[in-house]
Amino acid sequence: MNMSGAGADAPSIFQKLRLMQECPLCGGQYPQSGVTIIEQRLEGSHLLHIQCAKCGTAILAVVLITQVGMSTVGMVTDLTVADIRRLHGRDAISADDILEFHQFMQNADGEKLLASSAKIEASGKPKN
Repeated sequence: MNMSGAGADAPSIFQKLRLMQECPLCGGQYPQSGVTIIEQRLEGSHLLHIQCAKCGTAILAVVLITQVGMSTVGMVTDLTVADIRRLHGRDAISADDILEFHQFMQNADGEKLLASSAKIEASGKPKN
């Protein structure tokens, strides 16, 4: 288990996740090495990236462990551990950000960007 930023009790998390040890898509068993702790908080919440060794599907899960039990919420994702670490803790995208992007795409710079990305998709490699 990868325990970046994790506390001393991190190895026990895999045992506590008995209900989440099977991939929802292929039914394969999650290996302990496929669980990466992204964040662990003192109040017992954990943000985990769990990847299936059989099909490669990943789950991003929030696990809350308290004295009265455990609660989990997870979703299938295509994000890698590196993606999550890069994006975690960043500010949310605001309505102003969306409007600014829309305006960018409406002007000539946006058209150049779209044309450039179409060339990349067609050739499979960036054009200079």
